[in-house]
Amino acid sequence: MRGISGKEWVFLWEEIEPPQEWVERYGKLGAQILANRGLKPEDLSKNLSDLLEYSKLEHIKRAADVIAWAIKNGKRIVLFGDYDVDGITSCALLHRVIKKLGGKVISVTPNRSTGYGLSKDLVQKLNHYADLVVTLDNGTTAIEELSLAKVPVLVLDHHNPREDVNYQNLSEKVLLVNPKLLDIEELKVVSTAALSMLLSYRLIGDDLMDYLYLPALSTVADAMELVGLNRPLVLEGIKSLKETLRKEGHYGIKELLKVLKDQENITVKDLSFYLVPRLNAPGRLHRAELSLKLLLEDREKEAARLVRQVESINLKRRQLQEILVNKALKKVEMYQTERHFIVLKTRPEYIGLAGIVAGRVANAYSKPCAVFAVGKEEATASVRGTPEVEVYNPLSQLSHMYLKWGGHAYAMGLTIWSKDLQEFETKANEIFSQVPRKTPTIHVDAYLPLRDLSQEHIRLIESLEPFGVGFEEPIFLSEELTISNIKVTGYGCFVDTKEGYSFYCANQNLVEKLRVGRARVLYSLSRKKHELVDLAWL
Repeated sequence: MRGISGKEWVFLWEEIEPPQEWVERYGKLGAQILANRGLKPEDLSKNLSDLLEYSKLEHIKRAADVIAWAIKNGKRIVLFGDYDVDGITSCALLHRVIKKLGGKVISVTPNRSTGYGLSKDLVQKLNHYADLVVTLDNGTTAIEELSLAKVPVLVLDHHNPREDVNYQNLSEKVLLVNPKLLDIEELKVVSTAALSMLLSYRLIGDDLMDYLYLPALSTVADAMELVGLNRPLVLEGIKSLKETLRKEGHYGIKELLKVLKDQENITVKDLSFYLVPRLNAPGRLHRAELSLKLLLEDREKEAARLVRQVESINLKRRQLQEILVNKALKKVEMYQTERHFIVLKTRPEYIGLAGIVAGRVANAYSKPCAVFAVGKEEATASVRGTPEVEVYNPLSQLSHMYLKWGGHAYAMGLTIWSKDLQEFETKANEIFSQVPRKTPTIHVDAYLPLRDLSQEHIRLIESLEPFGVGFEEPIFLSEELTISNIKVTGYGCFVDTKEGYSFYCANQNLVEKLRVGRARVLYSLSRKKHELVDLAWL
């Protein structure tokens, strides 16, 4: 069966039979959900102490010793982050820890005009100002820039390393902590703020627990897999968010939490749909330092003022984003529907929204997409893949063209000379024409008629949270329904059925295809609202 999304529905319960002992332990539905994901019950049994054990790693110990030395000797420490939530939360966490220990610290974030990561000019400036530089969520690929450092540099990062670099030959002034260079598989899927957490635990022990919401936010924001060590981190981070409401200080995050209707029952969706976009917004349109200031703010009135600023910027971001996405989809429809790799161009000032636009286009057409912000000399792109097609490894074949690049399997950034854009577009399309295309699919966990739905089902789903990348929210198939009413809102729509059920649809690509009529619905289950995932007309 194929839905209006254009994706084939795969009924996993017809293909996978859960072991009987799981059925006895979790019930038929719970066992089916676990089996569908290729998981065992013990895969969900990790706790925070398992993650904190890695604070004993030699790399983490050396990094903590460097910071402790700088604090003890009154050295000036400069934290240099990124403009996204992982970079911001990493800075906020280490800034708070160093301040708590009496250190001299200043945090710096880049802006979109200066670009991602270290530049040679910035390194030269830091040589004169800092006694210790700590780069957070960047630095792994900045080999040439790091070679210019005359002060100690600690690099905490989780981005893919360069294949053309022998990292054993880094300058003796540089200490690089990147889990992708360590032979520990379960650490390779943690965020930079999670690394900052391990480092912080080494420095302040259990006092770290007050700040667990910071690495939790980064884990969700960077779409880290919510299996293994990331699960307890996010769960404990959500608990930490709730606990801040009853503690002194932390007014920045307290004020931000007011955007949630239900602060006592915070979910991963609340983080990903409400908190993360707001923290990202200043870095997308203006300067990320506004969000960093907010996370460091402990004065109630000032925190409220900063949240108002963030809220205003986020509203502008949403409005501009929809304009750019609509323009991009029209351009693709006119010129690029037959291409294997979609390339779009926008103005330099919109680079902060390029990743969102690329993701929406890639999702709409099930093809990888690059959106370039084109300047007179340089063009910088955000590239997004699809669940079926990675982008990092295929595009690494063109690394000789890049002035700067880095990222992960399904999301990356790169900069080239503007004059080479046409050549890049042609070669990238050739590369992806050779990449096997899989049929886009939606994996459906079980047939669960809405007429049979109970509070027990909802409690079961809640017991399996958090859901996210690698442990996706369960999707269910409904009985035959009659769509009777569609009410479009600003960023989605409510769908009512003749049988008395209601869904919310946030997928703009689906909203415009909805109408009244008989259908089978794919939906996700939530205590707050059921979300329409896809629909097939009968």
